[in-house]
Amino acid sequence: MKMRLLTTIVSLSMIFSAFAGNHDSATQQLDEVLLGWNNPDAAIAGLVALKLSDGEVEYVYAKRHPDIAHDKGYTEHSKFRIASISKLVTAIGVMQLVEQGILGLDTDVSEYLGFALRNPHYPQQQITTRMLLSHTSGILDGQQYSIGPNHTIQSFFEPSGKYWDNGAHFADSTQQNGLPLGAYFHYSNLNFGVLGTLIERVSGQRFDLYMDEYLFKPLSIDAAFNVRLMSDEGFNEVHPLYRKQDNQWVAQVDNYHGVRPDNTIQTENPDTKSTADTEHFDLADYKIGTNGTFFSPQGGLRISIADLAKLAKVLINKGSYNGVQILKPETVSAMEKVNWRFNGHEGLQANGDTYYGLMQSYGLSVHHLIGRNTKQGGDMPFEGYNGGLKGHTGEAYGLLSGFFYHRETGDAYLYFITGTPELEHGIGRYSSFYRWEEAILTVLTNIKN
Repeated sequence: MKMRLLTTIVSLSMIFSAFAGNHDSATQQLDEVLLGWNNPDAAIAGLVALKLSDGEVEYVYAKRHPDIAHDKGYTEHSKFRIASISKLVTAIGVMQLVEQGILGLDTDVSEYLGFALRNPHYPQQQITTRMLLSHTSGILDGQQYSIGPNHTIQSFFEPSGKYWDNGAHFADSTQQNGLPLGAYFHYSNLNFGVLGTLIERVSGQRFDLYMDEYLFKPLSIDAAFNVRLMSDEGFNEVHPLYRKQDNQWVAQVDNYHGVRPDNTIQTENPDTKSTADTEHFDLADYKIGTNGTFFSPQGGLRISIADLAKLAKVLINKGSYNGVQILKPETVSAMEKVNWRFNGHEGLQANGDTYYGLMQSYGLSVHHLIGRNTKQGGDMPFEGYNGGLKGHTGEAYGLLSGFFYHRETGDAYLYFITGTPELEHGIGRYSSFYRWEEAILTVLTNIKN
């Protein structure tokens, strides 16, 4: 996810006089979101949204902006790179290994990695799997966090490494506000590069293949962290992500034109100014267990909203779907348990960077929306929200995504937005979500059975 821009903006004409509860009115309102509330500057390239009610699909919306003639229309089976929702999916793979007892949540990850991963500012403190999953490890992104197979993940963490970046991947005591590792929240993509490497080290399988065998195939999900693993039918449903530049929607990633890529993977650093996101590397050069960042476990999952809904059902059903047990109920509870919660303070008294108020409570890669406003912003998905939603958001390459579920009701709200214009024009009216997200979540939550 990229840093959200907080600037003074010209208000969008975003007025829904009453959020009606039927499907037709929901579709009409989401049409307005797609078209930017009749403001071309606020229009988006496409929108796919889905609501689960009591664990079943209640409503689906899938449309591409009519001005994009070179991309086929969208359905609930259209696949997109969903950005940081991928973190929650990767976490499921991690927790499967924790269940098996071959990966410890509170074990020093150095024992698995084959080298000593230590923050030089906290040399006596271990870095654990739990810290990585909860963004309390003190590991930071620095200039980039995804590199090719010609370097190992150690390159980020050792002074002799090419990507050491003057130690920028480690928080110092000032950045930790004097708190020890495990206590301060720094949202970091690189945490998940380490987790992807851990999966490989303890399973003996390449990260993308592990996720395919133990998560996607058992659930009959045609998704992948490497599009070469998809079926022909699935690959043909992969759509590019767009970003609006100079009043035109420009494809950013996955613009395959129907041609399956060769045996290469592109490193992905959408949040940085690095040129690494333009580099392609041959998979044949990769050695398992050396560099999980190569497969973008932090954001590189390509999946449809229909298949993502299956994962929502897995979490709602405490680890199972259609008789397939992916995780034990107690493992899902462990993921959902709050590991870090913002203390509500600002400045030197704060116990974390809340991403402009959006992230205030976090489990093991499960983001809790607690419905609290801060001086910087808030995590209110819609007005009148009173808690209960868990999940994750995503933001990269002009895409915004959301995956939130409510266990007690069995409801879930999922969305993919592509082709966002300059995002400072879309800062939320009442939260740190963007205005398109506020509107979509409000529409979905007001649909009645």
